[in-house]
Amino acid sequence: MGIADLIKSFTQQAAVFFHPALKPDPAQRGAMERRGKVLVAVLVAASVAVFGYTQYASASQIRVGVAESEDGRITLEFENPSLLPLAAGSTEFMVISGGEAVGSGRLDPFMLPPLGGARADGTYEQSGEASGDVVITGTTEYDVLFASLRIPFVHHATEEQASEFIRGG
Repeated sequence: MGIADLIKSFTQQAAVFFHPALKPDPAQRGAMERRGKVLVAVLVAASVAVFGYTQYASASQIRVGVAESEDGRITLEFENPSLLPLAAGSTEFMVISGGEAVGSGRLDPFMLPPLGGARADGTYEQSGEASGDVVITGTTEYDVLFASLRIPFVHHATEEQASEFIRGG
């Protein structure tokens, strides 16, 4: 059964609904009921797929910022633009300065509410001297319903945040 058949079936059922005089004979009615069920199933599956894709696209736009960083401790703020609550597991990240990795760390697991924000605490160790621009990059794995999403993040530190890393955190 093609899309054209489904559309024809749908328009026939709509015509019967609005004009009871157009009721089909009993043999046609059974076939139309089956087609109607198939049409509903296809529409539900398509709706779920579209919703899932749009929410994945939204979740991939999560914003990250540094809330605090001192003495090897860091707090990052995450903003979730999607309608799905996201449970994040332990997240590893790297601190990059001048194109070289100068530190690494780990964030504790956290829950990111829909259309909201959350803070994630963690620790980091500096393995080199930061100079100039500082970038924090990592990948967070979020558990959503029955799937897991791995979403990378990149945060370009402000001058004030960069100076904290340059001083040694």
